[in-house]
Amino acid sequence: GTRSYTVNAYLGPNLHRSNLLILTDAQVTKIILEKDENLQRANGVEFVQGGKQLSVGNERRDVVICAGT
Repeated sequence: GTRSYTVNAYLGPNLHRSNLLILTDAQVTKIILEKDENLQRANGVEFVQGGKQLSVGNERRDVVICAGT
């Protein structure tokens, strides 16, 4: 078997995409949830980066949060 890493499995093949934004050194403070019938779905995220409180998300795009140690 071959070990797979995020960089070569996902990031590398998608770096050319105009809708890919990667933020580093950001701390998530809140995941914005939207109730959809009986389910809740993540619609955005609030975070702190460089001492500034920021938020991203809208109803037409996906927000993916990847967190590590």
